[in-house]
Amino acid sequence: MGNYLTSSVGVEDSGTGAVPGADGTGEESTDKSSDKGSQNFEIVVLGTGAGTTYVYSRETSSSFVVLKEGEPLLLCDAGYGVTASCQHHVGRLPPHIYISHNHGDHAGELPVVLAVESKAAAAAGRPAPSLYAHPDVVEELRQHRLRELNSTGKPLEAFASFRQVPSGGRTPIGDSGLSVKPFLSRHSETCYGLLLYLDDRPLLGWTADSGFDEALYDHLSEAPQLLVDARSEGTEEHAGFNELDRLAALPYMRDKTVYITGYGKQDEAPSPQEVPAGMVTARPGMRIRLAPQQVPAGSGQQG
Repeated sequence: MGNYLTSSVGVEDSGTGAVPGADGTGEESTDKSSDKGSQNFEIVVLGTGAGTTYVYSRETSSSFVVLKEGEPLLLCDAGYGVTASCQHHVGRLPPHIYISHNHGDHAGELPVVLAVESKAAAAAGRPAPSLYAHPDVVEELRQHRLRELNSTGKPLEAFASFRQVPSGGRTPIGDSGLSVKPFLSRHSETCYGLLLYLDDRPLLGWTADSGFDEALYDHLSEAPQLLVDARSEGTEEHAGFNELDRLAALPYMRDKTVYITGYGKQDEAPSPQEVPAGMVTARPGMRIRLAPQQVPAGSGQQG
C-alpha cells in the first residue's frame, strides 16, 4: 500500500484520514497537477451521509457534483440535504442529474428538484433538466419516486428529459465531452455506480452504494481516482472499514487514489488507523481535481 496519491493527485497522504487542504477545511483542490490542453474538471463532495444521517442529524446524504471550468455540470444523486448543499457549495444545481438508485438518501429530493428546476428553466427559455440513470433505475424512479408529480396533471417529460444509461456502453452528458458508463453495484436496491470519461479517457470511478465487490472495483479502477462506499460496520450492501485494507491490496488498485464516502455523519468517519495509506476520507466541501487516465496510443480501448 504505497504512496498512491503522489502519482495521480500530487498530494501525499500519511494514511491519517485527514482532509487535504492548506487550512484543513477540505476546500482546497486535492489535485495540483496540470494536463496541458485538457479542460478543467473537478468534483465537489456535497455529503457523505448514510440512510438515516440527514433525517436524524441534518448532515447531507452522500452525493457529489461535477464542475466544468468551475460551473456545475452533473449532479450525482439527489438524496436528503443535497439540494441545499449544492447551492451552498457551488451556487446552483447543474442541468444534468445522474441517479444511482431509488433509496431516499440518493433520490429523495428528486421530485421537488425536477418540479422547481424545470419551472425555472422554462421561464428562462432553457430545456428542462436531463435525468440520467440505468434503464432499470429509470423505471423505478418513474413508477415510485416521481409518482407524486402525477398530481400536477402534466406528463413526467414536462419535468425532465429522461436519458437512459444502458450497460455496456458510454452515454454522453450533453455536449460537455463527458460520458458515463454504469456498473451494477452490490446493494439491496437496483443500484449502478459509474465510470466518468472525458472523451475516451477515464476520469473517475464511483461505486455508489455497494458491498465489497472486487469485480466492481476492478471495472472502476480503469480511472485514476475512485469514490468508494464504506462504513464502520460492513454488510452485504455496504463495504466496511475493516475491508479497506483488502481493497488497497488488490493489484489493480496500485497507484489509484481512493476516497472513502457514504460512511454517515462526520463523527462516524473512519479513524486514522482505519484509513490505509493512499486512501483519503471524503468530507463535505472537498474539491477533487479530475485528471484523466492517459490511454496508451494504439491500445484500442473502447467503452
